[in-house]
Amino acid sequence: MIIHNFAALSLFALGGAVILFHFLRRQRQRYRVSALFLWEGLRSDPHSLAERIRSRIDLLLLLQLLALALLVIALSRPALLTPAQRLHGLAIVIDGSASMQTMVKPGVSRYEIAQRYALTLLERFPTTPVTILQLSSAPEVLFPLSADHRGARQALQAAQPTILGDGSIDLLAGMIAGQGGIDRFAQIIYFTDHPLTCPLVYQLVERGFRQQIITGGSNVAIGAFTMRENIDQPGSTAFISLVNHSERFIDTVLRVSDGVRTVRFDAFLLPNETRDYILPFPVHEGTTFIASIDSDDDFLFDNDRFFALERPIERRIRWVGREDRFLQAAIRVIWNAIFVAADDPGPVDLIIANDTTLPADVRGNILLINSAIEEMIDIGDEIPGGPVVVETPRDPLLTGITAEGLRVWSLSDATFPDGEILLSIAGRPLLYRLADHERRLIFFAADLRWTNLPLTVDFPILVNNILAWFQPMPHSPFYLRGAPVWHAVGEPLALDRFPDLQKIIDSYGNVLDAEDSYYFRPSQPGLYTIVTGRGTYYLAVNIPAAESVFP
Repeated sequence: MIIHNFAALSLFALGGAVILFHFLRRQRQRYRVSALFLWEGLRSDPHSLAERIRSRIDLLLLLQLLALALLVIALSRPALLTPAQRLHGLAIVIDGSASMQTMVKPGVSRYEIAQRYALTLLERFPTTPVTILQLSSAPEVLFPLSADHRGARQALQAAQPTILGDGSIDLLAGMIAGQGGIDRFAQIIYFTDHPLTCPLVYQLVERGFRQQIITGGSNVAIGAFTMRENIDQPGSTAFISLVNHSERFIDTVLRVSDGVRTVRFDAFLLPNETRDYILPFPVHEGTTFIASIDSDDDFLFDNDRFFALERPIERRIRWVGREDRFLQAAIRVIWNAIFVAADDPGPVDLIIANDTTLPADVRGNILLINSAIEEMIDIGDEIPGGPVVVETPRDPLLTGITAEGLRVWSLSDATFPDGEILLSIAGRPLLYRLADHERRLIFFAADLRWTNLPLTVDFPILVNNILAWFQPMPHSPFYLRGAPVWHAVGEPLALDRFPDLQKIIDSYGNVLDAEDSYYFRPSQPGLYTIVTGRGTYYLAVNIPAAESVFP
């Protein structure tokens, strides 16, 4: 037994004051007696000092002295010395990644179980210097190395898991080095649901590194989700992987939405099964998509996944040659278009050439209006027009078009490689189409000023059909299972890929200050809007796919 505060024992002297005040209370007592027996029944006054003291001590005095004694003992902080284990250093590392929020049982998560195990370690080594670390893709020192176990408990109990990805052995080694190095610790205990597996881990085991695996809970997840724009037809195709990390059969509804339209599919999964789905999305608005499932599993963060096409919301069109306000107005009605100059170096979705000649190395989607391409399409003399003949009546490019009402007073006599002639006049092509691995091209052989097309109802219909055929080439032409095209929460995004950055808006509408930053770390899953001087982009942010994999 040791006393931490000997000065507090001096407060026992207050016991004398308590006794003194007790005896200084009123000595004489009053009694109610009968008038006839005034003195009968009265106890005689004690004559000896001992008898007088015994008569004055009562239960109240004893309780007062006992309360004083307990107070003094508490203030003196007595401690009983018992043998306890002591290490020269202990590092407690808790996995703070998103999967640690999985509910093992109602009201208890994997992270809370790890906290309980860590508190047990503090009780087992009460005098050992300890540090508490949280490992994730953004590691954090919860409590620096110290012998203050009260502060360590408070930091441990206040800690919360993140929605970030798993940390690496390199990040852990960096935190250990910041707390004095691995030689400073006799044991390093890591509580996790995704154990570290690399050659360095096996070397650390010899230095006191241990991993305690925390399991429990079930998960039904969207393990992968990506969209690919179709090359040969409008719309896109969704590629989705569903994962069932449970021992039960799952019957759920898989949904893919662009915010306007939704495609649904009934999905059935066997226990511990992974199944891939390919869903057509014929028509979509914008560049963002959300895949979701209905599930009552123990980890809800992967029931919704976000995807954004890697192109701006606006369609960038490079205009070369003479401007045409009728055509530009029709395009703006159909597309959210930005017209850029011919010398703009940025990527574009479409090149429109009007009454000019393009170089031979031009690539991409090209609309030629009475224009040529060097070494490919030549424009000759003008020839008289005449009735318009439909060469391919059922072609999607001519859907809704009535050729009988079209008037063409003159057109150019052009030569071009083999392709598809859709409209002709007197055997000469008026509307021509060509598609190969380098370019998708539509050629209109007449100057729009020498036709009545801009004044007809067929004009916006034809422009819409042409733009639909000019679907942008996909940036991700194939789907890699296990490597979905998305951005993870907390993963740094280099902002130099967005020239002339103006602002970033998160999924809640908050404007984030990133104008003078070199990189950006999204903190929540969702769809972020990146506004630049060259267009507006969407960024899809998700919980890392590895967090959906259960041991």
